[in-house]
Amino acid sequence: MGRRRLGGTFSAVFALIALLRSSKQAGGQETELTIAYIANIFVLVPVGLSTLFSQRSVETVFENRFQPSDGFRILVGTLWTGLLFASVIGLFFPLQMVGILIFQVLYKSLYLAVYAIPSFVSGNGRAVPRGMTAIFLVIVLLWPVLIWRGLA
Repeated sequence: MGRRRLGGTFSAVFALIALLRSSKQAGGQETELTIAYIANIFVLVPVGLSTLFSQRSVETVFENRFQPSDGFRILVGTLWTGLLFASVIGLFFPLQMVGILIFQVLYKSLYLAVYAIPSFVSGNGRAVPRGMTAIFLVIVLLWPVLIWRGLA
C-alpha cells in the first residue's frame, strides 16, 4: 500500500471515531462492535479476496516486501476471507461474534511483536509491508477500546 492508501486508512479510522461519538450521543447500543465489523468488511473485501484469488496481492497487500508461496498466500487469504464472513455475521449478532474481534487483536499483536517491531528495531524495516502493518497497529490499538465499550 502506498502513502496515499495509508492516509486513506487513517482518514477512515477518524471517520469511524466520529461515527462512534455521534452514535453514543444518539444512545446506540453495541455500536462500537458494529463499527469494528464494518471496518473489517471495508478492509477485508479487497484485501482478503485479492489475497485469496490473485497473485497480484504480493504487490498490493504485501508490497513486494517478501514473496509468499501460493500455499501461504491462499492460507492467509482464507483466514482473512473467513474474518470477512464472520464480520458480516457480526453485523447481525454483534455480541455473539465478539470473539472474532478478540482473535484479530491477538494474532495481529503477535505479528507486530514477533515480526514487525523486531524487523524495524534490527534495521530491517524495509522487509515489513508498511500499509498492512499500519492497519494491524490501528486494529490492535482501537479494537480493545471498541470491544470494551461495546460490552459495557
